[in-house]
Amino acid sequence: MRTNPTRARCGRRTAGFALRARQCGYGILLALVILVLGSLYGLTRGLSQATAQTKHDDHDQAVLRQARDALVARAALDLNRPGSLPCPDSNDDGVADLLAGNVCPTYIGRLPWQTLRLPDLRDSTGERLWYVLSQPFTDSSASVINSDTQGTVVMTGLAPAANVIALVFAPGTALGGQDRSAGGKNIAANYLEDENRDAANTTYVARTVCVASDCVGGAFNDKVLAIGARDLFPVVENMVARRLRLQTDLGGAMFKEGASFGDKGHYQRWRDHAGVAGQGYFPFAAPFVQPDTSNFRGVLATHNGLMPVTREPTFVRWERANGNPAYNPNLVEETPGSDVYNAATACNTSTDDQIVCEVRYADFQTPRIRITGHALNVATSFVDPVQLGDVIVERWSGFSSSWVSGGGSVLSVSDTHVGAGLAGSARVEVVVNLASRSNSGTSPTRITFQKPPYNAAVVGPNWFVDNNWHQVTLYSVAPAATTVAAKDGSTGNPVCAVSADCLDAVNTANGGTGRHLLLMVSGLAVDNNTPRPAASLARYLEGRNVWTSGAHTPANQFEAFRAGKDRTNVVVGNDKLAVIAP
Repeated sequence: MRTNPTRARCGRRTAGFALRARQCGYGILLALVILVLGSLYGLTRGLSQATAQTKHDDHDQAVLRQARDALVARAALDLNRPGSLPCPDSNDDGVADLLAGNVCPTYIGRLPWQTLRLPDLRDSTGERLWYVLSQPFTDSSASVINSDTQGTVVMTGLAPAANVIALVFAPGTALGGQDRSAGGKNIAANYLEDENRDAANTTYVARTVCVASDCVGGAFNDKVLAIGARDLFPVVENMVARRLRLQTDLGGAMFKEGASFGDKGHYQRWRDHAGVAGQGYFPFAAPFVQPDTSNFRGVLATHNGLMPVTREPTFVRWERANGNPAYNPNLVEETPGSDVYNAATACNTSTDDQIVCEVRYADFQTPRIRITGHALNVATSFVDPVQLGDVIVERWSGFSSSWVSGGGSVLSVSDTHVGAGLAGSARVEVVVNLASRSNSGTSPTRITFQKPPYNAAVVGPNWFVDNNWHQVTLYSVAPAATTVAAKDGSTGNPVCAVSADCLDAVNTANGGTGRHLLLMVSGLAVDNNTPRPAASLARYLEGRNVWTSGAHTPANQFEAFRAGKDRTNVVVGNDKLAVIAP
């Protein structure tokens, strides 16, 4: 029988038994220590590799988030097209490409880190980030960007998403035959894999990182961060609401004190420059309908609705064919009373756009005349009052066979809102003192003035209307601030005699009772069940902001939502409130 030598040595009881036993014990212990150390080394090595990979992943996610935040900030701060984003960088100089006409030369390239005022962001392998832009968000005059604008990029794989606005990639190390030399460094396929490598794509993929040769779908190490509407627009909408309140932006175009006519807001222009006290006003709202189908014409007695920002050429016009001649352009001689030969027919050549009166009167006389016209739909639109400088007085020169400057002086111009008869119109009266001259009976004097012009600072062209933000912004005007309400006799401002006369704004800057004009930037639809534009007001506003009627009621109280909730912390919403006046 064979005997294990080790066992024999360790198990035989001899004179050196105790020493040999201790030696055998040490040997077994040493073997165990070596075995444990080997296991610990393998475990430590694995943990070290995992820790290193985690650090790489953390770094990549951090730079991707930094890039995303910079892009969102850039979109919110764009003055002409809030929400727009720069073109990708196609030559790796860190600067966004210039437009080629109205489009980017490419919609996939590197992140334009210099344009975004970022440091030279790189992933954990030292590569610069790549960037994909959805074409509708191009910073181009042809783009119309607001909360309803949809992205055209689609993500598949681990994080599927539609209507994506932009993507940022950390490309990782080169895989396979990717050529990142000088000749290939600006080609997406040398940095990105799978569907991400095709510059003509609008569909991209997020997959598990796999760099082995037998990876399903091929080797892949792209890390991607998508920017969607809910990443971008809440920040952009907050900035839009802020700009609506600013005295230097749209808010000031509607309500602002100033030293001159041009420095003042719409309300103050009518309050201070109509030639008659108490004429300051905000127009009635346009009824709420699906916004992309609205003409944005205000309607009398409508206080809640869409913004009355029409600039249709025929909406505001001179009345010329009314059954009551007093509403049509007419001329009356005030003094002395018998020098004007053709008062009844002098203004017959007037048009919808301008009143034209050609006056013939006795030679060497100086009659004073009053010309009256009625401009329709002033109470339901943002227009400026007719001013003294808008009236042109000319005389016919037989010598040059043309109209030349002179023939009289404009004494006054007044614009007065009409509450009954031709409700919603403004009666414009121009008083002219005709000059003493020869041949005034045969060579007439002509007085011309245009209809009230639209206030371009409000109705556009401007960043707000050109990008259809008025389609996602709702409007509420207090009865006290419309043309039908009497104003304070000393200040010319609205009078909130009872709470029902004005609006109540809560949970917002400059809130409180006694407000005259509110705008509500509706934010993204709270859910995605029904796309916008939509015919339902509930697709735009939430909670108490969803009015039950276009007419004003004492219950008209509006509020902004903070952190996605109303002031009760119950109703979910995202409406942004801009108190325009006061």
